[in-house]
Amino acid sequence: IVGKGYSQIAGVDYYETFAPTIAVKSLLMLLHIAASEDMEIKNLDISNAYLESPLDIDLYMELPRSEWVDNKRTVVKLLKSIYGLKQSGELWNKRVNKILISGKFKRTHSDPCLCVKYGPNGSKILVGLYVDDIIYMSNSESMMKDFEDLLSANVRKVQLLGEAKKFLGMEISRNRDKRTISLKQT
Repeated sequence: IVGKGYSQIAGVDYYETFAPTIAVKSLLMLLHIAASEDMEIKNLDISNAYLESPLDIDLYMELPRSEWVDNKRTVVKLLKSIYGLKQSGELWNKRVNKILISGKFKRTHSDPCLCVKYGPNGSKILVGLYVDDIIYMSNSESMMKDFEDLLSANVRKVQLLGEAKKFLGMEISRNRDKRTISLKQT
């Protein structure tokens, strides 16, 4: 089921729609840091991310005919966001940021989709957000595991993709001996 966002009215059915994504320059900077400091780079995907976000207003939706009860038009109150709503991306961004802040991550001033957390003995983890696609790198395996556990504890379907080989349609290859990363986009 997808919402009919095209029929929503600003100020009535939604207020905000803006959802930032990591800037390409920030992503390149993250990869440069990871290469130069020989960090592990992984990525993950949040399956059905928009369905994880509570709505900030009362919103009702007419169900498709196939879902009517006793062959009568049926309207339901939505408790969480669904795909198709104008505010879904913005609500997911608020949700994921709340999760990260609860895990002691800090958003950078230069890019709201670039988050960092420092640990003991110079350990750190860097996280880049692009809607429901997340790339993260760290010099600490335990910080990576803690990050994965934080997300898994707060959202239903975290798909761990392992070592980052592809992100946002770009193929990532690295030469650890030379501490370089190459990107290819076909």
